[in-house]
Amino acid sequence: MKHRMNRLFFIWQSAEEEKWLNNMAAKGLALTGVWLFRYEFEDSEPGEWVYRMELLRHTPEHPESRKHIAFIEDTGAEMVTICKNWVYYRKRRSDGDFMLYSEHKDLLRQLTYVQILLMILMVVLLSDIFVQGYMFYQYHSLTNAGTLPVIVLLLVWLVHGMVQVLRRKKMLRKEQQMYEHT
Repeated sequence: MKHRMNRLFFIWQSAEEEKWLNNMAAKGLALTGVWLFRYEFEDSEPGEWVYRMELLRHTPEHPESRKHIAFIEDTGAEMVTICKNWVYYRKRRSDGDFMLYSEHKDLLRQLTYVQILLMILMVVLLSDIFVQGYMFYQYHSLTNAGTLPVIVLLLVWLVHGMVQVLRRKKMLRKEQQMYEHT
């Protein structure tokens, strides 16, 4: 039986999303598709699957991405779906551990990519705020002033996401240091 659920996760919440998907699998719901915030599941044996997610550096059609996905599938994992540049994999729990990142540096690299995307978005929003300020100063025009509160809220939201990414990176670096010293 098919099930559809709506759930909103932001780009910096991949760990939470992955945890949620694994909780759904534990309840007997196997992921079959994702589109933005809509998730599709089908019935399965409870706990049959383990899910992992990965943000590709290139588009899914890019040769490097295709090669990487094929490499992951060669390990026994199955690509379930792709949403934008996010790839969703699964592997039967009975087949043993399923980790995409064998080293902290790989996960840190992905978080750095997310950090760069957030910084680009923040620069775009800040630029818009400066342009609107200039327009008001130069021409005393409030033509787009109604969008300013929305832009500021989006900027605050992105800063919150950046803080979450930086905290996670700090935690991973500490873990990495602990493993290196043991």
